[in-house]
Amino acid sequence: MSKETWLAQDAVAEACGFLSLLGCASFLSTFEQRLTLVKEAARAFVVGRTQGLETLGVAEAVRSNPGTLKALFVGVQIHITFVFFISEGSRPVTLGQILVFASGTDTIPPLGFPTRPKLVFLHWEGVPRIFPEANTCDVTLRLPLHSSYSAFVEHMESGIIQSPTFGFA
Repeated sequence: MSKETWLAQDAVAEACGFLSLLGCASFLSTFEQRLTLVKEAARAFVVGRTQGLETLGVAEAVRSNPGTLKALFVGVQIHITFVFFISEGSRPVTLGQILVFASGTDTIPPLGFPTRPKLVFLHWEGVPRIFPEANTCDVTLRLPLHSSYSAFVEHMESGIIQSPTFGFA
Protein backbone atom coordinates (compact mmCIF):
# COMPACT_ATOMS: atom_id res chain seq x y z
CA MET A 1 0.00 0.00 0.00
CA SER A 2 1.40 3.39 -0.98
CA LYS A 3 1.82 6.21 1.49
CA GLU A 4 -0.80 8.27 -0.40
CA THR A 5 -3.38 5.46 -0.19
CA TRP A 6 -2.67 5.01 3.51
CA LEU A 7 -3.10 8.79 4.14
CA ALA A 8 -6.32 8.85 2.11
CA GLN A 9 -7.71 5.87 4.04
CA ASP A 10 -6.75 7.54 7.32
CA ALA A 11 -8.58 10.74 6.28
CA VAL A 12 -11.66 8.75 5.27
CA ALA A 13 -11.58 6.87 8.58
CA GLU A 14 -11.59 10.21 10.44
CA ALA A 15 -14.53 11.44 8.37
CA CYS A 16 -16.48 8.17 8.30
CA GLY A 17 -19.24 9.46 10.59
CA PHE A 18 -19.86 12.47 8.38
CA LEU A 19 -19.58 10.40 5.19
CA SER A 20 -22.08 7.85 6.47
CA LEU A 21 -24.57 10.65 7.24
CA LEU A 22 -24.22 11.72 3.61
CA GLY A 23 -24.76 8.16 2.43
CA CYS A 24 -21.28 7.91 0.92
CA ALA A 25 -19.00 4.89 0.88
CA SER A 26 -16.36 5.19 3.55
CA PHE A 27 -13.65 2.87 2.27
CA LEU A 28 -10.89 3.41 -0.25
CA SER A 29 -9.03 0.46 -1.69
CA THR A 30 -6.92 2.64 -4.02
CA PHE A 31 -5.64 6.20 -3.94
CA GLU A 32 -7.41 6.93 -7.25
CA GLN A 33 -10.82 6.27 -5.66
CA ARG A 34 -10.44 9.44 -3.59
CA LEU A 35 -11.74 11.62 -6.46
CA THR A 36 -14.87 9.49 -6.77
CA LEU A 37 -15.42 9.75 -3.01
CA VAL A 38 -14.94 13.53 -3.03
CA LYS A 39 -17.41 13.95 -5.91
CA GLU A 40 -19.93 11.67 -4.19
CA ALA A 41 -19.61 13.52 -0.88
CA ALA A 42 -19.88 16.95 -2.57
CA ARG A 43 -22.97 15.87 -4.53
CA ALA A 44 -24.64 14.44 -1.42
CA PHE A 45 -23.81 17.52 0.62
CA VAL A 46 -25.05 20.04 -1.98
CA VAL A 47 -28.11 18.09 -3.12
CA GLY A 48 -29.05 17.25 0.45
CA ARG A 49 -28.78 20.89 1.48
CA THR A 50 -30.75 22.27 -1.46
CA GLN A 51 -33.61 19.74 -1.34
CA GLY A 52 -35.04 21.48 1.73
CA LEU A 53 -34.86 24.80 -0.08
CA GLU A 54 -36.61 23.26 -3.09
CA THR A 55 -39.46 21.99 -0.91
CA LEU A 56 -40.40 25.50 0.18
CA GLY A 57 -39.65 27.14 -3.17
CA VAL A 58 -36.74 29.11 -1.76
CA ALA A 59 -34.18 27.67 -4.19
CA GLU A 60 -36.28 28.73 -7.19
CA ALA A 61 -36.75 32.21 -5.72
CA VAL A 62 -32.97 32.53 -5.30
CA ARG A 63 -32.36 31.36 -8.89
CA SER A 64 -35.03 33.74 -10.22
CA ASN A 65 -34.01 36.79 -8.16
CA PRO A 66 -30.32 36.45 -7.29
CA GLY A 67 -29.69 40.20 -7.07
CA THR A 68 -32.66 40.86 -4.83
CA LEU A 69 -31.92 38.03 -2.40
CA LYS A 70 -28.13 38.41 -2.36
CA ALA A 71 -28.26 40.71 0.67
CA LEU A 72 -29.93 37.95 2.72
CA PHE A 73 -27.10 35.50 2.08
CA VAL A 74 -24.07 37.72 1.56
CA GLY A 75 -24.90 41.10 3.04
CA VAL A 76 -24.38 44.50 1.54
CA GLN A 77 -21.96 47.04 2.91
CA ILE A 78 -23.09 50.63 2.62
CA HIS A 79 -20.62 53.24 3.78
CA ILE A 80 -22.22 56.57 4.65
CA THR A 81 -20.11 59.48 5.84
CA PHE A 82 -21.25 62.62 7.52
CA VAL A 83 -19.26 65.44 9.06
CA PHE A 84 -19.82 67.37 12.29
CA PHE A 85 -19.24 71.06 11.72
CA ILE A 86 -17.98 73.33 14.46
CA SER A 87 -16.56 76.86 14.39
CA GLU A 88 -12.92 75.71 14.45
CA GLY A 89 -13.42 73.41 11.45
CA SER A 90 -14.63 69.87 11.21
CA ARG A 91 -13.49 66.32 11.76
CA PRO A 92 -15.20 63.56 9.80
CA VAL A 93 -16.95 60.87 11.79
CA THR A 94 -18.34 58.10 9.64
CA LEU A 95 -21.58 56.32 10.31
CA GLY A 96 -19.47 53.15 10.37
CA GLN A 97 -17.45 54.53 13.30
CA ILE A 98 -20.63 55.31 15.21
CA LEU A 99 -22.01 51.87 14.37
CA VAL A 100 -18.82 50.19 15.64
CA PHE A 101 -18.96 52.31 18.80
CA ALA A 102 -22.60 51.42 19.46
CA SER A 103 -22.75 47.81 18.25
CA GLY A 104 -19.25 46.39 17.82
CA THR A 105 -19.68 45.90 14.06
CA ASP A 106 -19.12 48.23 11.11
CA THR A 107 -22.02 46.87 9.05
CA ILE A 108 -25.62 46.00 9.78
CA PRO A 109 -25.98 42.19 9.84
CA PRO A 110 -27.94 40.80 6.85
CA LEU A 111 -30.81 39.75 9.12
CA GLY A 112 -30.54 42.88 11.27
CA PHE A 113 -29.62 43.18 14.93
CA PRO A 114 -31.20 40.78 17.44
CA THR A 115 -32.75 43.76 19.23
CA ARG A 116 -33.89 47.11 17.88
CA PRO A 117 -31.12 49.74 18.31
CA LYS A 118 -31.88 52.40 20.92
CA LEU A 119 -30.81 55.97 21.54
CA VAL A 120 -30.78 57.16 25.16
CA PHE A 121 -29.89 60.62 26.51
CA LEU A 122 -27.67 60.81 29.59
CA HIS A 123 -28.89 63.29 32.20
CA TRP A 124 -26.70 64.78 34.90
CA GLU A 125 -27.26 62.61 37.95
CA GLY A 126 -24.48 63.32 40.40
CA VAL A 127 -21.45 62.57 38.21
CA PRO A 128 -21.25 64.56 34.98
CA ARG A 129 -21.12 62.40 31.87
CA ILE A 130 -19.70 64.27 28.91
CA PHE A 131 -18.73 61.47 26.50
CA PRO A 132 -20.98 59.08 24.60
CA GLU A 133 -21.46 55.58 25.97
CA ALA A 134 -22.72 52.38 24.41
CA ASN A 135 -24.06 48.98 25.33
CA THR A 136 -23.11 46.71 22.43
CA CYS A 137 -25.19 43.79 23.68
CA ASP A 138 -28.49 45.53 23.12
CA VAL A 139 -27.14 48.13 20.63
CA THR A 140 -27.83 51.19 22.74
CA LEU A 141 -26.07 54.51 22.11
CA ARG A 142 -26.14 56.85 25.11
CA LEU A 143 -25.63 60.52 24.28
CA PRO A 144 -24.62 63.12 26.86
CA LEU A 145 -26.50 66.39 27.23
CA HIS A 146 -24.43 69.58 26.90
CA SER A 147 -25.14 73.29 27.27
CA SER A 148 -24.14 74.01 23.66
CA TYR A 149 -24.12 72.22 20.33
CA SER A 150 -20.39 72.83 19.87
CA ALA A 151 -19.61 71.17 23.24
CA PHE A 152 -21.81 68.23 22.27
CA VAL A 153 -20.03 67.84 18.90
CA GLU A 154 -16.57 68.15 20.45
CA HIS A 155 -17.22 65.45 23.05
CA MET A 156 -19.03 63.17 20.59
CA GLU A 157 -16.17 63.40 18.09
CA SER A 158 -13.51 62.90 20.75
CA GLY A 159 -15.34 59.99 22.32
CA ILE A 160 -15.88 58.16 19.04
CA ILE A 161 -12.62 58.97 17.26
CA GLN A 162 -10.37 58.34 20.26
CA SER A 163 -12.07 55.09 21.15
CA PRO A 164 -10.07 52.32 19.46
CA THR A 165 -12.66 49.76 20.49
CA PHE A 166 -16.40 49.98 20.69
CA GLY A 167 -18.48 51.18 23.57
CA PHE A 168 -15.94 53.19 25.56
CA ALA A 169 -14.93 56.80 25.18
